Amino acid sequence: MRDGISAWIAGNRRQVALTEQLAGAFETQDEQAIARVSGEIDTLDGANNATARRLGLRVCAQRVED
Repeated sequence: MRDGISAWIAGNRRQVALTEQLAGAFETQDEQAIARVSGEIDTLDGANNATARRLGLRVCAQRVED
């Protein structure tokens, strides 16, 4: 269980770093970077949510929608 929680935390930290990269890409209007980083965030979000579900973290496993 501890390894799973550590992996989930690491994945969320990576997602934060990617979000910062995405903000920079928006600032410079780098459309290729926006598309690439957005895809990475979506993929990582799915993986993080799956990990959260396996750990029984139901609320944390929910995708945030607008």
